[in-house]
Amino acid sequence: MATAIHRTIRSRRRTLALQVTEEGHLIVRAPHRLAETEILRFVEKQSAWVENKIHQAARRAKTAPPPLTAQEEKKLKSHAKDAFIERACFYARQMGVKFEKIRLSSAKTRWGSCGPQGNLNFHWRLINAPTDVLDYVVVHELSHLIQRNHSAKFWSKVREFCPHYQSSRRWLKENKV
Repeated sequence: MATAIHRTIRSRRRTLALQVTEEGHLIVRAPHRLAETEILRFVEKQSAWVENKIHQAARRAKTAPPPLTAQEEKKLKSHAKDAFIERACFYARQMGVKFEKIRLSSAKTRWGSCGPQGNLNFHWRLINAPTDVLDYVVVHELSHLIQRNHSAKFWSKVREFCPHYQSSRRWLKENKV
């Protein structure tokens, strides 16, 4: 099956890159001087990967939750904040760390983050995830208070307090909350 390119973005880059958006559109990023035939050849060579990503996007779109009313969202955010504070306090005591503040986020690509001053940010929609997934994200961010990277020491700390973290990471990759 021929894959249709939704948009080609040319820049000073040296390599070709493919991206499939949440809507299932294929975006190609290419060097300025690369011939269109080379781009098409590359897309054709990667067609199995592209079709798989488009299929995944379509499946996610079908299972996406209906939009919330402003009142529903406010209530859910309040519940999320309480849950994150509770879980972060619980794990912070166990891990022997202290965080400053907890904030909710609506980030497009992150479930959580840890700022340099010890502030923790969590995507409020995680409240819809299973508890073990929520706990994994909390432990992950608290572990950054000890180890500010994703080194072996960092993952060892995550594993210590969340032994089955790999299944939570898989769940986050496969689900949209």
